[in-house]
Formats: sequence, C-alpha cells, structure tokens
Amino acid sequence: MEGVSEEISRVEVAEDFHVCPRCGHQRGFHLSFIARQGTDSPSLILICPDCGARLDIGKTMSARARSPRRHALTRR
Repeated sequence: MEGVSEEISRVEVAEDFHVCPRCGHQRGFHLSFIARQGTDSPSLILICPDCGARLDIGKTMSARARSPRRHALTRR
C-alpha cells in the first residue's frame, strides 16, 4: 500500500462510485474532510484505501446540520 497522495484529483460522481480511477480498487473509499478558507463547510474528500489517491467529489458538509448523524451535503 502506498501513502496518501498530496494531490487531490477532481472527479464526477455518477449514481454508483466505488472503484478507484487510479488503481482499480473496487471496495469503496475512506472519507476525509478538508477545511476551506472563508467558510465553515469542509470539503468531503475520498481516499482510496489501496493506493492513497485523494478524490474531490465536489461536495461539502453543511455547517447547518442539525445533528452529528444527519449532515446535509451540498454541491460546491
């Protein structure tokens, strides 16, 4: 397994997105959050558990979520 990539690649997500476009890993992704300057809504970044590729899917977590278990996702 490689380390996590410093580069973040932008990807478009269709209805089903579970295969890494970099290495072909087919069992989904880890999720991370990256703070964005000037906002309190972090970007959601997928990380491939096999090759470490970081993928920006164009979604953020709304700071207005009502509970920790129910977060509203918004497109940037």
